[in-house]
Amino acid sequence: MKHLDKRFFLNISGGNTEAEPIRVNEINGYSVTAEWGAKGGRTGVLKLQASNDYFMRYQSATSEDPQEIMYGSNPGATWVDIAGSTKVVDATADSHLWNVSETFYAVVRLVWVGTGGGGTDDVKAVIHGQGYSL
Repeated sequence: MKHLDKRFFLNISGGNTEAEPIRVNEINGYSVTAEWGAKGGRTGVLKLQASNDYFMRYQSATSEDPQEIMYGSNPGATWVDIAGSTKVVDATADSHLWNVSETFYAVVRLVWVGTGGGGTDDVKAVIHGQGYSL
């Protein structure tokens, strides 16, 4: 059985920020807890996004056997908001839990979309999941 325990880190001092993606392609489901840190006064939205093409690169134009290669930081991958994952954050924000089942995508990331306020805030998030290796 596969287990996943990793951390997302976001330091929010400006507009939009994305955490580094975490691979979930061998995980059946996961949960993410996010704790709002310094409460510097920023307002915005936290959400989860998924991508299927982040790890997939084909050996040739005719090959259907994917070759898993870690591209690096967002190389033009297609990111899609995970339905129901949007969490509005204001000065009173504390923590939030997402519980996601039946995950059939390659990677997930935590995204901050700023809408106002000033200062700097930290978001500390932990992802935990389990599933079976293919």
